[in-house]
Amino acid sequence: MKLEIIGPGPKSLGLRPLGLYIKDAITRIEQNGELYIIAALSDVDGINLLKNCIRRISHHNMIIKVVLGIDLGITKDVLNKAIRTFGSGNIFVYKNPADSVFHPKMYLIKLNESSGIVILGSSNLTGGGFFKNFEINLAIELNLRKPRESKIFEQFSELFWKLTKEKSSQELKKDLVSALLSSPRLKSQTLMMSRSIKPPKLSNLFKGEKHGWEITELKGKNIFLMSLSYNDVSGVRMGDKYIRIPLLACKANPSFWGWNNLFKPSRKGHPERFIKIRYKGKTHTCRLYFVKTPDELRLVFPQIYSLGKKFTYSILKISKKKAIYEVELIRKSSTEYNKYLQLCTETCPRGKASIPKVWGYL
Repeated sequence: MKLEIIGPGPKSLGLRPLGLYIKDAITRIEQNGELYIIAALSDVDGINLLKNCIRRISHHNMIIKVVLGIDLGITKDVLNKAIRTFGSGNIFVYKNPADSVFHPKMYLIKLNESSGIVILGSSNLTGGGFFKNFEINLAIELNLRKPRESKIFEQFSELFWKLTKEKSSQELKKDLVSALLSSPRLKSQTLMMSRSIKPPKLSNLFKGEKHGWEITELKGKNIFLMSLSYNDVSGVRMGDKYIRIPLLACKANPSFWGWNNLFKPSRKGHPERFIKIRYKGKTHTCRLYFVKTPDELRLVFPQIYSLGKKFTYSILKISKKKAIYEVELIRKSSTEYNKYLQLCTETCPRGKASIPKVWGYL
């Protein structure tokens, strides 16, 4: 048995972030491995940090099961991302009775027949819990060939499965997703939680330094790819001639867009910034702004919007070059089209489109 105290926390404490630890552990899972997660709170950043690791070992015939708490709120984006990452039929949601709150965090990993890991502590399945917050977790690495250590792993595994059979637990199916998203109580909890995570500004009293840990999943990825829908190129809109960029794409790589520290409120209340775009040898100053409904960034760029519907499903390639963005259009007839399409690994909700919009970074 091996014990390790892990963070995230200030680098001065020498605590390795849970995000780095768990990503490394998942990539070491062998054939017929197992991954069980119990988390009181989850967000898109946290799930994204596991997504690529899980995708790389998806052919290992691995068991993945997740229990997500909803007492602290959960969003549509998180539910959709969880289903795409962990797979339909592998997710349970847990709602505690009215007099208490679901609050556990546990990560259980079976690497192979002889090795297992139990992680217990304060970190939720969130970007903060994995990298940004000050958390304390204990990772217990077990030799499953030793009866005593194997018994410890089995006890936590049995606990997980018992939890899924509780009356407060339900498998996440399509009808349950709809019911959750229509619940006013859940919406108010989610809003309350989003407000409460903003820490008070007490910098005059506390002089501690930043932790120094960074989420590196998209570090250095300065090219954004997105297929264009009819609404991006139709040329028929009378108002702003904009391209629609999913908010999920922005949140996945906020530094690429300057979200949200470079955005300022506009007269209409929409956070906005102006960026320089080079397209076909000319430089344009374009407005980039956020609209709450339907939760998207809008890039005002008539040069693309006015191309017409024959350019639907073309791929927009945006490269960030320090203070300027360079735009290139890859048409379906291009020999490079299929290569770039395969790099668009994320899917947007379809809406009324016959083919959903896809996007990705490289």
